[in-house]
Amino acid sequence: MLDELATLLGRRTNFEFAARKLKQIYEADIQIERTDEKDELKALKFLEKYADQNISFTDCLSFVIMQRLKIKQVFSFDKWETT
Repeated sequence: MLDELATLLGRRTNFEFAARKLKQIYEADIQIERTDEKDELKALKFLEKYADQNISFTDCLSFVIMQRLKIKQVFSFDKWETT
């Protein structure tokens, strides 16, 4: 999600840098996939189903988009802890 990217970049560098990078993304010739209410309601179902796993709503939205676009493989920068 672009909002998470902007926040991460802003916190790790500064928000002027984050704004420049987001502007470059918007100006690039790439497809930005957007969510709608239907996607959000499906994501809410994921959030409820996996509430015990501390999954974020943004991650749930990502899963919904991946399903809709039939994306089967992804990579992530999330850190997972196992005990």
